[in-house]
Amino acid sequence: MIKAVFFDLDGVIINSEVQEHSWTKEYLDNNNIAIPIERFEMLIGTHKKQNVWAQLMKGYEDKIIDEEAFKTGLRTYKFSKRNVFDYNKILFPDIVEYLNFLKNRNIKIACASSSNINYIKNALSKCHILEFFDFICTGDDFTESKPSPEIYLYCMNSFNLKPKECLVVEDSVFGIEAGKRANMFVIARETPFSFSQKNANLIFDDINTTRFLLDEQNK
Repeated sequence: MIKAVFFDLDGVIINSEVQEHSWTKEYLDNNNIAIPIERFEMLIGTHKKQNVWAQLMKGYEDKIIDEEAFKTGLRTYKFSKRNVFDYNKILFPDIVEYLNFLKNRNIKIACASSSNINYIKNALSKCHILEFFDFICTGDDFTESKPSPEIYLYCMNSFNLKPKECLVVEDSVFGIEAGKRANMFVIARETPFSFSQKNANLIFDDINTTRFLLDEQNK
């Protein structure tokens, strides 16, 4: 019986990964940096603790003079965009209906994201859905980030539940792996990016089409 649903934020609740990708492209174009935008898909679903940049930059080291200055400049540029952005514009249109569905069934709702707490609360508040969430935890709260299952196990223990009583909603490779390693049922929002979601138990375009999972498991 499903008693709790754990949501990733970016690419699941809000279409922020597409938005962030466009800001990255703007920064590359504005600074004449000849690194293919597709390389930056590697950053999706990752935390700053993970050393993904070495892999991202492999073969493109000659395209920039100072890697640390480049990373700092890109982070600063995107941070300035996030501060004034209206996240309600990129809230996935199926989310509010599904959150209401869960609340009406007294199912616990948590947000388990690799992003920081200020960003998460800001985005959820601007989308007018913060009040739906019973619990929020972030990648900053743990020694290991996704694909470690730590964040999902922590959510589970906070509600005093078992893995089979939890449903994980993800999109990224690392996020899906984290949910699976926690021995939870994982559904994934279909992504426009090229990375594989094959390890998810189910892939959806509209999350409300997955309600049958709760109906079946909650009989």
